[in-house]
Amino acid sequence: MVGFYERLSEAETTGESERRGDIVSFDAELYKCKAVLLTDDKTIICGYYNRIGKQHFIDMAQINPYTLCRNTGKRVQHEYLYEGDLVEYRDGLSVWQMGFIDWDDFTNRFALRSSTNYSSRRDMRTMEMNIIGNIRLSHADMAKMQAYSDKQEQNYTPGGEPECRSTQYLNKKAKMFLPR
Repeated sequence: MVGFYERLSEAETTGESERRGDIVSFDAELYKCKAVLLTDDKTIICGYYNRIGKQHFIDMAQINPYTLCRNTGKRVQHEYLYEGDLVEYRDGLSVWQMGFIDWDDFTNRFALRSSTNYSSRRDMRTMEMNIIGNIRLSHADMAKMQAYSDKQEQNYTPGGEPECRSTQYLNKKAKMFLPR
């Protein structure tokens, strides 16, 4: 009996995967990570992540685990997006804004955060994006994103939007349903 891996390698060499369409080729790039070396905080390394005890490695080079950025699987201009990437984005005809890629535990997928000051996340699948840098790998990119977030917060006006769902707001709405 021929196993899956034997069929995959055979299909790749004969070109059978394109003809039959039932075997998907393996993309090793999806499993790569980026991080900063532990010994040199300026050198960024890209490769395959491994952890041995409490030490973290990419391709046998010890890394700072707090700078680890996973591949999201989404390509922007023939380059993969990584967790922490600083991007310019827009949705349709809207103006260009700045944000960064972050993991969303609630939806279990990567999402776009438009501010470091609050935790709202947007679906990045429909966005048009350009990669600017990475906030985990560069202090300058993190400072740029923080300055952008602070500016957005200062310019925010809630005009016409519903009130915040604070405890005070919810209590006021609940009183509407109490018997008089």
